[in-house]
Amino acid sequence: MADKDNRNIDKDNRELYTYALLTYGEQFQINMMVEECSELIKAIMKLGRTSVGGIDDGKARWAVREELADVQIMLDQMKIVFGETKEIERKKLERLADRMGYPEKAMQGEQMGLADINADGSE
Repeated sequence: MADKDNRNIDKDNRELYTYALLTYGEQFQINMMVEECSELIKAIMKLGRTSVGGIDDGKARWAVREELADVQIMLDQMKIVFGETKEIERKKLERLADRMGYPEKAMQGEQMGLADINADGSE
């Protein structure tokens, strides 16, 4: 395992994730990561289909949230296997912000299109 001292995962979860990795094995959990990503992709595709006709009753959005949680759990385990990504994420976010001219353009009052979306993903 690359990073047994992953400080971005709380201690209780880190211990559980490490136990899962030791119990099932790294390769099994890597395969599980792929499976969970696939399930998230399917849930997002279904959301796209149900949203087209305005028929989404919230079930499709809920399914995406459930799959996001599964993927996040597996991502945390992958950080133990492959190492922390915080510095890489920071650099990628800086590059994204530069490409968009953020925060300068946002501060000029340009419509961002996210004002109606709550933190929990509901509209």
